[in-house]
Amino acid sequence: MGAGLLAQTEKIAARRAVALSVVVPCYNEIGGVAELYRRVTAVCRGQAGHSYEIVLVIDGATDGTREAIFELAKQDSHVVGIDLARNYGHQIALSAGLEFCRGQRILILDADLQDPPELLKAMMAKMDEGFDVVYGQRLKRQGEGWFKRATAALFYRLLRKMVDVEMALDSGDFRLMSRRALDHLNA
Repeated sequence: MGAGLLAQTEKIAARRAVALSVVVPCYNEIGGVAELYRRVTAVCRGQAGHSYEIVLVIDGATDGTREAIFELAKQDSHVVGIDLARNYGHQIALSAGLEFCRGQRILILDADLQDPPELLKAMMAKMDEGFDVVYGQRLKRQGEGWFKRATAALFYRLLRKMVDVEMALDSGDFRLMSRRALDHLNA
């Protein structure tokens, strides 16, 4: 391992835990990055004070998203930009953010804001009742045709039949999880 990589690894390892991490995969989101930042920051400050981080994973974006995120990270120490070498897809980007984040509670959010970050307060209240994972369930998602909705519904129903874990239908990735739950996923 090179000296530069070792120094960077030690710097990452020395990071302190925070109360809340918000992990957001981002692919060509230049039109929404500023609004995403504004809304997520407001929610985090309201729920976690100054003990939070916003982990924005740049998944091979080609539209200026990368530069916008790095500018936000320069201006706000709560923002972390992870730049993947190319577009690996949503799930790999999400996994990278989950591996990197250091929150005791972790909110997963899509960059398009169709899952409102303002639901964090209600999700935190549920977690305070003792739940390790709290799902946000979609009632309606803008911009999706009947085929996408039908295949998503079928997917979640089939998945529910194949696993022994009770899963919320139509929940997508929008969820709040405890560090304990994330550590089990990452094990």
